[in-house]
Amino acid sequence: MIACFVKRCMKIELMAKVRVLARGEGGASAVEFALVSPILVLCVLSMVDLGLALGEQMAMDQLLRSAAMTAMEGGSQTAIEATLTALSEGQDFVPTVAPACSAPCSGSGASNGFLLSAEKKFDGFLIDIPELKSSLLVQIQ
Repeated sequence: MIACFVKRCMKIELMAKVRVLARGEGGASAVEFALVSPILVLCVLSMVDLGLALGEQMAMDQLLRSAAMTAMEGGSQTAIEATLTALSEGQDFVPTVAPACSAPCSGSGASNGFLLSAEKKFDGFLIDIPELKSSLLVQIQ
């Protein structure tokens, strides 16, 4: 009789604990975080990757602006190429200089011009951009 009473009390206690755990919402936030966190991590990594690509693009633009300053100071094509080569050292940019006009550029009043361009392949860890390109047309009067 006592053994039956003890078993019955233990069973009631166990059922009460199961009901409390079933009604509890203590682990709900952990489950929600487990569902949302991979998406958040993917978004943050994509933003970092995009930021790195924009940084590379701005570095190429700065390289071309420095070469344009050399051209505006009266530099020849070899001086511009030397500036591009010196500034792009250690980076994997491919800068090029081409004469924009073989004769005086018609209609612009410019006597000389250069087309400066640079390109680079960007390999991000999430975003693959085939090529970052930048170009700049410098016309000198």
